[in-house]
Amino acid sequence: MKTWLIRGAVIILVITLLAVIRAGVLGAVCKRRTQYPGGLTFLGHSTGLFGTQYDRLAMWKSPTYTDPLPAMTLYIGGQPYPLASLTEDILASLSGMARHGNLLDAEGSILRYKFRGGRLTWISLEAAFSDPRREGRNVVSGTFQISVNDGPPFSLPVTHADLVRLCGRPEKSGWEIAN
Repeated sequence: MKTWLIRGAVIILVITLLAVIRAGVLGAVCKRRTQYPGGLTFLGHSTGLFGTQYDRLAMWKSPTYTDPLPAMTLYIGGQPYPLASLTEDILASLSGMARHGNLLDAEGSILRYKFRGGRLTWISLEAAFSDPRREGRNVVSGTFQISVNDGPPFSLPVTHADLVRLCGRPEKSGWEIAN
């Protein structure tokens, strides 16, 4: 009887230890990638054994892409800009830079973009990149928000559960080694 109790306690201890190691390894080594139609990708990290927090979104396209841009609206200073109608001129009027550039919001999130041949080929939004007062340029009022698939607007960072609630089910989602 005593032997079974000791074995049971050891098994529970080993399982607990493995779970703690897994959570630490996932947080330090692995990143979560969740993708929506059109190549819209949310990148995040482990926040413990079962949690994920996404603090970046990105979209990459070849200059010759033929598939549509993601069903996403970007809110800059409270003004909605559907991704499909975002132009170099619009972003140049906000940042002073055509073709490619950066914008910071009041919270320190950074929006990066690139156009090739007059077409949006890359966009990235990263939560709380730096202190906007320190940068002193290309700062817009308010905070960047996004909405996906006609869902409600939200800001990064966001948990996995909230992402699914706000954007719907992703095309694919999984863990990968961080680079």
